[in-house]
Parts: sequence; C-alpha cells; structure tokens
Amino acid sequence: MGTYITTKRTMRKETMKTTTGTALPTGRGSRRIAASLLLLALLLAGGCRREPLVQQAQNVELRVSVDLEINTQAMWVKPQTPGLYRVLFFDPDTRQCVSEMFCGPNGGQVRGVKMGQAYDVVVYNDDAEYTRVTGDRNVGTITAYTEEMADDGRAADSRTDDSRLTVIRQPDHLLVARDSLVKIPLLTDRDTTIVINTFAKTILDSYYIEVDSLVGLANASSACIYLTGQCGSNLIAYDLRGTEEYALRIPCTVDAAGRRLYATFNTFGKLPGVEGLARVHIVVSGDGGRDYDFVRDITPQYERDDHRLILSVGDTISAPSQGGFSPTVDDWGEEEWDFDVY
Repeated sequence: MGTYITTKRTMRKETMKTTTGTALPTGRGSRRIAASLLLLALLLAGGCRREPLVQQAQNVELRVSVDLEINTQAMWVKPQTPGLYRVLFFDPDTRQCVSEMFCGPNGGQVRGVKMGQAYDVVVYNDDAEYTRVTGDRNVGTITAYTEEMADDGRAADSRTDDSRLTVIRQPDHLLVARDSLVKIPLLTDRDTTIVINTFAKTILDSYYIEVDSLVGLANASSACIYLTGQCGSNLIAYDLRGTEEYALRIPCTVDAAGRRLYATFNTFGKLPGVEGLARVHIVVSGDGGRDYDFVRDITPQYERDDHRLILSVGDTISAPSQGGFSPTVDDWGEEEWDFDVY
C-alpha cells in the first residue's frame, strides 16, 4: 500500500462590511452636491474588491499506518509499537534531504514543505534499540545496519572456515514507509487540510530456529547460535539489502529436558545465490570448560516460505570431569607444632 493524499474541509462564513448613506439636503445647490457625491461613490465602488478576513492556511497532516504482525508459522512475532517516527522529505531531482520532522505513532503536522512541489518521502521509527540509520542526507544512501559484535563471537567461529566473517548484532525491527513523487497540491481554500496517508512495515525477516537431539544439554553452561550467509544492512528508501556477507549471533534458550535449543531471531535477510551459503554454528560451552562447535548447512531450508529452521545434531555434551575442580586426598600425615603461649 503506497501513499495517497486526501483533503478535508471545514466550513466557514465570511462577512462583508456595508456602508449606509445619510439623508441628503434638498434644493438646487443640494442637488449639485448630491450628484457630485453619487459620482464619487461610483468611482470608489469601481476600485473595491472582496477580501477574505483571514489569509489562506497551508496545512499538511501525515498519518502513519503500520503492520505489527509477523508470522513465523511457529509463533506470531509482534514488534514493539513505535513511539516516535522520523520523517524525511527529499528533492526528487537533487536527491538531497530538504526537510525533516518527528511525529508520534499515528503521525502529526508536517512543516517545511511547499505547495505544488513533489517529494520522495521516507518514514521510519526512530526508537530502535540496536538498528542504526546512517547516510540520511541523500535518499540513495540512507542505510539501516547493526554494529559488530565483540570478540566473544569470533572466538567461537575461529575453528571453522567461516572465521573470516564479521559477527554482527541481531537487529530489532525497523518499520519503514517509502513513497516517491508525493505531490503537495495547491490550495485555494484556507480551510482545506492536506492529509498524507502512508503505510509502514518492517524491513527485516523473522525466523524460528530449533536445534534438537542434543544429548547432555544439562552439562552445558551456555549456548549460542551463529548463522552465516546473512546481509548486514538495508538501503531503506528502496528496500535493497546489502551485498556483503556477515555472521549473525543468535542467543538461544536451552531446553535440557527436551534436548534442544531454540530461538526466534531477526535478520536483514539471507544473501542470494551461492555466496549466501547458510551454515549454523551451534556453540555450546560445557561445565567442564570444553567448547563444542557443531556445524550444519541449512541453506535448503531457506528456500521454504514457513520461516522455520529445524535441524538435528545427534551429538552429546559430555559431563565434566572432576580433575582440577574436585581435589582428592590420597593420604593423611601427622605434623607436630610448638606454640608459645603468653
């Protein structure tokens, strides 16, 4: 659903001032005076014109509708309701930002636009926790991204051929509305308000992932999933995903009784083609200090539309040994000590 413009009008009344003449005296001299006054009145009447009491108003109102429901088949994921939107108006010829404003979750009054002009309009929620926006001075460079993770993710990846990849933080939903050549009509009635209606939806994909058949999860102290073949950004004015590959870090829930790990996660999307080979690294830290890195290729599952990634590992997390943490005593000896008591 794109932008569409409507108008609303408030009826008003206009008044005109009128003048009333006074009684004219009688007599020949008086008739000459009356004729002169009548001629003067006719001349003045020809120069009068009707004016409205108040100058024309130029009101523009933005209304934002948003889709907050995302179905991953396994569960409904509902993004946080935005509390603040940022609205950018771009010149279609220069592509530069010429006006911007902030508004509430339902929209607000627009300022800084000209009647009769067309704009490229980009609207996005400005209260995301992890998703950042940069390059907002030009409609062709405004980009959403997330920051790189610290070394905790790379250490887990270093034992595989995916160690070259930068690990990025999981993005949170950015709700974006984008429309080209939105023209602000010329107004002839000061009581008409222009209403710009636009529709925002997320630029992210949401998935449910589950890793099962992991025996001995009760022996794990922590677990995390790393997913390769992921995009790291989005040109939000055109909904174009980045072309550089990243690994996405996905915190997960450990169900030791069910022998499984599971999580719902967001991503800018999978890279297309061979370059977007998607491998899952299931990194589990055992209580005994040993790290496990189970690697599985899940690229074929991305071809499905249900947004559910289910895989079986069938490996075992070993119980920790007692060496080093549970000291034992082989023999007891006796020692005698002399103390001076004062």
